Amino acid sequence: MTARMRSRVRENETVRPSQVIATEMLTASSNVRAALGDNKDVLRRKLRRHKRRCQPPDPTSLATISLTPETETTGEEEGSGRS
Repeated sequence: MTARMRSRVRENETVRPSQVIATEMLTASSNVRAALGDNKDVLRRKLRRHKRRCQPPDPTSLATISLTPETETTGEEEGSGRS
């Protein structure tokens, strides 16, 4: 069950650990829910830590930031007719 939760957190970076736990608890058997008991806080912390490890590291300087052509400019292009 925890492996499935970790993969859901890894696949979708916007999902919160509490959402993953709630969804998994709906489909879990009563034995699994009873075994978890009050350990939901521990499970949330584990999922948060796992999510942080899956994210790329924060840039240390502007030189280490790589920009794609889509992210090099902001707003509208020149000559778009807006004034």
